[in-house]
Amino acid sequence: MDKNSIHIGKLFGIEVNLHYTWFFILALLAWSLAVSYFPTEYPGLINYNYWVLGVIAAILLFGSVLFHEMSHSLVAKHFKIKVDSITLFFFGGVAQLKEQEFTPKKEFWISIVGPASSLSLAGLCFLLAYFIPNFYVQAIFGYLARLNLILGLFNLIPGFPLDGGRVLRAALWKKTKSLQRATYVASEAGKAFAIFMIVFGVFRFFAGGLWYILLGLFLYTLSKATYKQTILKTVLEKVRVKEVLSKKFKSFPHDTIITRIKVKSLLKFQQDYFPVLKGKKILGIVSYVKITKFQEVMKNVKVEKIMIPIKKIKVLRINEDCYSAVKKMMIQKIGVLPVVENGKIVGILNGNSLVSLLELDPGSKK
Repeated sequence: MDKNSIHIGKLFGIEVNLHYTWFFILALLAWSLAVSYFPTEYPGLINYNYWVLGVIAAILLFGSVLFHEMSHSLVAKHFKIKVDSITLFFFGGVAQLKEQEFTPKKEFWISIVGPASSLSLAGLCFLLAYFIPNFYVQAIFGYLARLNLILGLFNLIPGFPLDGGRVLRAALWKKTKSLQRATYVASEAGKAFAIFMIVFGVFRFFAGGLWYILLGLFLYTLSKATYKQTILKTVLEKVRVKEVLSKKFKSFPHDTIITRIKVKSLLKFQQDYFPVLKGKKILGIVSYVKITKFQEVMKNVKVEKIMIPIKKIKVLRINEDCYSAVKKMMIQKIGVLPVVENGKIVGILNGNSLVSLLELDPGSKK
């Protein structure tokens, strides 16, 4: 789980997390509803009633977002695709799916069910607001009917990574047989729509335009980032660690005295981290920064005393794919990881060599 998220439980075996930005937008939305929307729509109530309406409506709206994301996840599970988790965050939610198992057909159905679920929920909320003669029910569910209608229609826009953009990508993928090309076109459509939203928001700044600007900026950033992530996955999932690992690397015997290490000579190895060995057995890794930091203050101390023990490291296996390796590096914030088999080091993988792979791939340069 992301360290910036809070785990709140499981639904249908899927972990549900709240990103820290969720609390910010919940408070902002509740405030906006209590001081603006509900007083305008239903004048004459006391402030307490508006805040009750605002808080309940804001919480139920995020319940609607969870319903939207859960629909994606359940259809994915129907297609035997693993779903790691759902994270609710600023402006929506994300279901973590194993996209390498997608096909154009699977992506189409997994994507289209999101807007369909939101539009169905909008219809249900409308019926509840229409047929239940209670003021609070009518106010809250009338608002939810509008917002789920907007959410459903918004997600149908053919711009990646919105659901409509994923439907477009599925169609292009089927036609061109190229996931990279399909993702590029769909993400460019997403960025174009994001720019339109920003410009529209600027012209309507004093009439609720700030929301359009924020949503546009969010969508533009997400379109760009998800395209890069797709390219990263497409290229690196095809390559195994054993194909790019380096068998020539700098390491230290576990009993090396750190004051005897010539720091300047380490620069030529282009390693941020160095394996610490006892024979061929790896005990851990030590960073260049830590060696330089403690060299002058820890006299006659062995390198094993300042290393990260191997049991605390997510090491690499020779047959795992390089995208998995990148994720391990990013999670641990370590640019060089040892490749280990049966407790013995067989090489290292340097993040720089993976960057070289991306530079060689023509699709990654778009």
